[in-house]
Amino acid sequence: MRYFEKFSVFLLAAGLFLAGTAELFADNATARLEFRKGAEKEINGNYLDAAKIFEEAHVQADDPVLKANALMNAARCYRKARLYGKEFDILQALIKVHISRINFTAVVQRQYEIANLFFKGHRDYFVSWLPFIRKDDRTMELFETVLENAPCAAPAAEIRLGLGRLYVNNQKPQKAAETFRKVLQLHPNTKEAKYAALELANLFVQLAENGDGDGKYAKDALLALENFLKKYPNDPEAEWIRRSIEKVHSYIAKRYCKLGDFYRKTGKKETAERYYALVLSEYPNTPEAKEAEAKLAKLDKNFVSSRKPFTKKERQFVEMSLPEEPAVILIQPDDSNGRFLLPIRDLRRNISTPQKMTNIKEEVDEDAL
Repeated sequence: MRYFEKFSVFLLAAGLFLAGTAELFADNATARLEFRKGAEKEINGNYLDAAKIFEEAHVQADDPVLKANALMNAARCYRKARLYGKEFDILQALIKVHISRINFTAVVQRQYEIANLFFKGHRDYFVSWLPFIRKDDRTMELFETVLENAPCAAPAAEIRLGLGRLYVNNQKPQKAAETFRKVLQLHPNTKEAKYAALELANLFVQLAENGDGDGKYAKDALLALENFLKKYPNDPEAEWIRRSIEKVHSYIAKRYCKLGDFYRKTGKKETAERYYALVLSEYPNTPEAKEAEAKLAKLDKNFVSSRKPFTKKERQFVEMSLPEEPAVILIQPDDSNGRFLLPIRDLRRNISTPQKMTNIKEEVDEDAL
């Protein structure tokens, strides 16, 4: 009796094993059938249908090689259908599940190309027969994914720079600052690092202008501006950097004046005097220095200003006339939309040479700068 029971258990186990094996072969066979259907659709130009069939083949297949090939075919069909967002998702699935069966460098490079297409304005459509209805912008998400997959790839510096600009445009200043700093840290002495330094400085200048409670943005702005000027003293943007430093000094001085006003109104005269004096000592060339000086004089009748008067600066402006045509026939505008069909003649009798440049001298008070 016991022998019979053992034999029955053996038969049951064998049956289950054979059934599972049959199901396995059946699934792979179904997947291969789906492959043939997808290939026919792709040949006939039905790329979207083909991609969906290849995705179904990926679900049906049990063999990992079949699964990887199904996803590769689906990615190719989505690319032909110009659904680059879907192609990106399929490539990401290949990286997550089949990284040992793909050319990782080529897949990441293609993901970078897709992210750039979104950066330039591409959006996937919802359905092919309504191509004017587009899906949401996924540019930030795609760039972030590419960096996660290959943080040290060749285009990483360019990706981080573009991603930082996207964060700025989408009101995410903290992420933008962090991303620009990573460009400076991971990609020094590159053109992307120079642009990132400029973007970082400009970001903090804007944040400082809007105001911050403890003055941290102003300090960060000065640090970024001074670092750029130190590294690129002869850069064309150096003059903008110097003007921005003056702006930030003015923001800081204005903040100190407001603090002085607060303590003056609350009856803390000595504390108010310290803030006004700080403006005069640290930022004497700002417009706020005059304001601080006047308020300090009201608080302390014995106060005598030691601030040097502003000096006059002479600036030269170049006055130029538009260059005149060297002939009696005027050049036809390129964007005239057919309004000028005949040559346009210059009605002036004499064709004179362009006027010489003249210099105009103007005295400007530094207070007005």
